[in-house]
Amino acid sequence: MEIRPLIDNTYIFLEKRDGSIENEIFFIYAGIGYGKSLAMESLYEEFHRAGYTVIILSDVKKEFEFCYAMFKPQEKYHTDHLKHIGKPINPLDVKIYHPFTFSIPTRVALPEIQFYGLSLKRDLHREEWSMIAESDTESDTIRLLMNTSRAINRNEGLYPFLHKVEDSIITKKRKKMPKADPSNFYLRTTPATAKSLQDISSYLRPFLHDYFLVPDDSPLVLNWKEILNDNERIHCFTTKWIGDKKIEEFVILSLFNSIIKHKDLKKHPVLIVIPEIKELVPSDATRGYKKYLAQGIRDNLTKMRSMGKGGFSGLFDSQVWNGVEGGVRDMANVSAYGKLSDKDIELLAKALKYKTDRVEKLIKPDARNSYLIRGHEEDSFTLFFPGFMHCEQKYRFEEIYRDRIPNKMQNYSDLVFKMKKELKEQIDYHKGKVKKRDEEELASDEAKKKEREVKKTKGAEVEKLKKGKKEVEDKSREKDIIKVGEMRTENPELSWRKLADRCLCDPKTAKKYYGLYLKNIESENAKDVEDKVLEELEGGNKKVEEEKEEEKEEEKVEMESGEDIDDVLEELD
Repeated sequence: MEIRPLIDNTYIFLEKRDGSIENEIFFIYAGIGYGKSLAMESLYEEFHRAGYTVIILSDVKKEFEFCYAMFKPQEKYHTDHLKHIGKPINPLDVKIYHPFTFSIPTRVALPEIQFYGLSLKRDLHREEWSMIAESDTESDTIRLLMNTSRAINRNEGLYPFLHKVEDSIITKKRKKMPKADPSNFYLRTTPATAKSLQDISSYLRPFLHDYFLVPDDSPLVLNWKEILNDNERIHCFTTKWIGDKKIEEFVILSLFNSIIKHKDLKKHPVLIVIPEIKELVPSDATRGYKKYLAQGIRDNLTKMRSMGKGGFSGLFDSQVWNGVEGGVRDMANVSAYGKLSDKDIELLAKALKYKTDRVEKLIKPDARNSYLIRGHEEDSFTLFFPGFMHCEQKYRFEEIYRDRIPNKMQNYSDLVFKMKKELKEQIDYHKGKVKKRDEEELASDEAKKKEREVKKTKGAEVEKLKKGKKEVEDKSREKDIIKVGEMRTENPELSWRKLADRCLCDPKTAKKYYGLYLKNIESENAKDVEDKVLEELEGGNKKVEEEKEEEKEEEKVEMESGEDIDDVLEELD
């Protein structure tokens, strides 16, 4: 970059006097309405003219702001400036890209747009998964997602991906598997897997509507070799019909990462343009997905700065200097300051140790669209207006496109229908797969239940047989005990050997049986004695009660006799 006077102003030139261009990272800071978009357009036009492949990754306002480069300028202030500096009107060839989503309008014709997808197998790496899952790059969750994305086949999309995640989480040793949930990708979740599997599925649920995470063999997957080597066109990526802020910013990070990862495919230097960088990486980007987004942007800028000639340059802008995350802001080789807020001026002057004269230039710029360049603050510098149309507030891109290029307006209802059909086929396939699996598991459970019942029945029969056998054995043993006992009682002179021979047992068993016989006799005698005592007690108690009854009868007779004598005496009187 060089700064040289031209006509009545001092201008910034990318090319040095020897015709060389250094790879640099530009940051432009200026408030609303100051003209920083004009400055951005002027710079990326110069990079394009120098042979760079220009890739614009963000459309913050969702107005196709940088796509107006395909049209000739029509505002008088713009054309007058070009005449004044002798710059020709020069619209550029612009190609528009948008991630596929089911929010694409299908009832109206739209400008020519390449709707694209990201390969689940090749385009999502550690940084992208960290942002989606809001988890550190070395966490178990990220390792699981990374391993699964590598393991899926080229023709497998979101549903097969999640079912492979499920297979990795749910152990097959579980006795009872939960039912598949149709509202949750037909996944099976358990209390043990609830957090990991349900969290992962919830992170990926928005991609069922913004359906651009596609199989690797999908025709929607971007061809980075073709893009990086096409320096004839401006490549403008937008997310106009993506409604989720996190998804929008995920797309930008993924595109940025893919460009850096495919650097070896390019034959030309590349300029990466991101307007309103503060929206992506604000100064408080320390929580949630913003933390991982800022980390990814910083890492990519570091890689860009480390590349030599023929590498990458960057062009970024923001309305607020202090609002940009410090690590990202510090990556700039060239920082340009236009009109800023009082707070920004105060903080910037303090950080850069500006003296009063330089602070005055920030407060009151020398001219509209003039900037202070850090390291060259002795004068203000102006950027040329671009040779193509600049987006004005009153413009509407689709209307201008329809007026100027009506033959390229297209309707994308066929594409939306095709993608709906593809998604439905995935859903139906997994619905059928889950149904078949459930039927097989049900049949397996019923077979196991029947097997258990058979075993239980057989077990009961075996127990019954064992019990009957034991009863027979107990009766036989009882007979043998009585036989040994009676024989020993009747023939005390017999030796245990002879006794055992007669009773068909061994001497040791004979002694044991005789001991049991004596115990049984003793128990029976004791019971007889007990019964006799109880009988005598009952008999004595009965006799006492009878005597008491007799006494009562005698007393009653005596009382009756007394009453009779009293009656006779009373009559005699």
